[in-house]
Amino acid sequence: MSLPDETPVWTRRPNPFPFTALAQVSGARGDLTTIVTPAVRRVREEVDRYLVSTQLAENPERDGGVPQGSGSAIVIAGENGTGKTHLAMEILAHLERHTRRTSQDVRRIYYAAAEGTFLELYAKLMDDKLVQRADLVDRVHEFYAEIVVETLKTLELPESFLNRLSARDIDPVSAVGRLGLEEDALLDSLRRRLRAVTENRDFGSALALLIQPELEDAVWNWLCGGRPDQTLVERGISKQIDSDRSALEALGVIALLHGRQGHRFVLVIDEIHNVILTPQRSAQDIALAFKKLLEVFRNAGAFLAVCGLPDIFAILPRDTGRVEPPVVPSALTDEDVRWYIEEMQERAFHERVLAPFDEESAGYLAALADGVPRHVIRLCFRAYEQAAATGSEVTALMLREIARTELVNEDVAAVRAEVERILKEDGWQPEVNPVFGDDADAVRADLWVPTGPDGAGCAVIVTDVLPGSGAVPELVERAGAIRRGDARREALLVVTGYLSRDLRARLAGAYSDPPLVYDRRTFSVALQDALRGLAQPSATRPDSRGGPGLLAGAELDAVMQQIERVSRQHSQSQRLISTLSRQLEAAQLDSAEQFSQLRRDLADLPRTEPGAIGAPARRAAHSLPPRLQSHFDGAAEKLAAFGDIGAVCRRVLSPPAGADSARLTFTYRLRTAGVFASIGVAQLLNALLTAFHEGVGAWLESVGASPGGPTDAQRDALRNVCNTYESLYGTVPLIQLDGLAELAATVAAPGPGAQAANKAARRAALDRALSELGQSVFRDALALTGG
Repeated sequence: MSLPDETPVWTRRPNPFPFTALAQVSGARGDLTTIVTPAVRRVREEVDRYLVSTQLAENPERDGGVPQGSGSAIVIAGENGTGKTHLAMEILAHLERHTRRTSQDVRRIYYAAAEGTFLELYAKLMDDKLVQRADLVDRVHEFYAEIVVETLKTLELPESFLNRLSARDIDPVSAVGRLGLEEDALLDSLRRRLRAVTENRDFGSALALLIQPELEDAVWNWLCGGRPDQTLVERGISKQIDSDRSALEALGVIALLHGRQGHRFVLVIDEIHNVILTPQRSAQDIALAFKKLLEVFRNAGAFLAVCGLPDIFAILPRDTGRVEPPVVPSALTDEDVRWYIEEMQERAFHERVLAPFDEESAGYLAALADGVPRHVIRLCFRAYEQAAATGSEVTALMLREIARTELVNEDVAAVRAEVERILKEDGWQPEVNPVFGDDADAVRADLWVPTGPDGAGCAVIVTDVLPGSGAVPELVERAGAIRRGDARREALLVVTGYLSRDLRARLAGAYSDPPLVYDRRTFSVALQDALRGLAQPSATRPDSRGGPGLLAGAELDAVMQQIERVSRQHSQSQRLISTLSRQLEAAQLDSAEQFSQLRRDLADLPRTEPGAIGAPARRAAHSLPPRLQSHFDGAAEKLAAFGDIGAVCRRVLSPPAGADSARLTFTYRLRTAGVFASIGVAQLLNALLTAFHEGVGAWLESVGASPGGPTDAQRDALRNVCNTYESLYGTVPLIQLDGLAELAATVAAPGPGAQAANKAARRAALDRALSELGQSVFRDALALTGG
């Protein structure tokens, strides 16, 4: 007689939580798992309001349809991981449920914008056939059918025939031919009708030509941004859609064409910050284009939702009549997290349970994640995975250790070293490991930065801190001990990982400024700004404790402080000049040896395509489907923007005159601190992308031999590959790539995009591509294999 299995049930079940925390477009079918937060209710209300305002009359008159000016435009703004894309999917899912319930037609389009202009966004919508050619031709035929019916009503024809013609059961073009109607007069009426509807002569004339099959290609090519061919020019269409303004007008015309025939048109643009927050154009130009986008959709009776980072708030039109207040994703509460855990298990196992979590651990998870959906999903997945492996319940200690891996991405020692490097490069003279107080009550900081005379300065403490770790009281006490009894001392806290709002509030009062959370994309600028702010005289920066500032308002001290700063920068410059002189002299003596070694090193490196140091090697044993390959190509393109060390070497080794200057410059650059680390980081990323590419290709090959799509074991294998990639990428100090870009810029032409974007923007674009690569590949690989 066998004994019953006493192991916890969760050890025998697959993980019910998704590995990827990215919202998927497939959720727009209406089967989305959605926690009904205030933000979700808000977007549903906006959609319902649009559906009501565009409700058709029972017998709409000619040129009726969706009332002009009844459209809506909303903005969804939030940081990465807070649920912007999920809210976008909820809009589409809500419309899908409406369509199933009412059978009313709603044309729905979702598009995740790439970096570029509004013109490029429009071109992509057309190229990817999100706006479909057949759809536009059908809309024009509906206008034509109206005109034909109006003409035939003057004749004594059966009412049933006219009804079938209005319903498009009979093709209006063939009916005109069979009945011998004057086609030229009807087409002229169609042109006038479309010009009146679109309020644009060129668009009205071009769309009318879609009735003629032999002209469809020419019209569609023009609508996609091509030059008008001779047949269009002869009909008065000579302007190309080649600017943001004309592209947005075209988008509005397409929306209007749907609306005036009773077809609601909904466009959801995700990642809109890629178009709005671009360095290539002025803020005024971008603001005008964005306002035009909102305007054309409202006037067309269409619905527009744009999702992006909070920085887009800065260019929103201040006229609230144009757009509703932005929707901000809601933080998940303890109750939301418990519901989510139970809901996912009910979907997977048909049993609504909380275990291996309990009320306490679910609430603690919500606090750790600070209600951020992406963090909640990651922690749920990892916690269930560990509970299943160990047979234990999920505890606060387990969650804290998981969060330290998942949410704290940077090593404290590495960040401390980076802080010291940034301070020195900015002209400060930091002291390492300073001690404050007497022996019994002494506290230690990581760095001390003198900011003025008479002991004025700022202590910097670098730490990782999580809820429940017990570190908060200690950090508060350290700040108090440093600042106690001396108004000239300030304290700044740098946190290496995620910091919840609760902990941020508890720590803010103890330190001179709010804690700085390390983000490799923006940290350098944020740290410099913080130190400059703390070093300002009292006339411009009051002390956070309400008293006098660092120098108590003494004008002489303020002047002396500025002189000291200038002197420090001057000394730094002199040291750099001396160092440069010595290194240039040394370069002339041993450059041959250096280049011989460099040539040997480069010969051992894996070859990549010219100019794309991060591209996966094209000699890869496995090729990927275009949908997956595009993710790798996008990441490689962003990496290539930092420059190509191979091109630099070819430049300095080329025979033409002037190469000596490039050689000396290159040799000097190679001797500067950090440059080899920059090259190493680029090569590591290249190797990581190549290995990930190969791993995914091998997985696809194994699944291809298995009928019926991937098995659970194969899904787990793909999950492990993507998880390993993410873990490895999370260790890469991306900021060190800046040295490679500087090296390439001084010797050879910068990589693609390097001239247009500043350091932070270029690094942010690469980080976004690489950090989302694992989850995007996991999602699309399963979709392509039927998993």
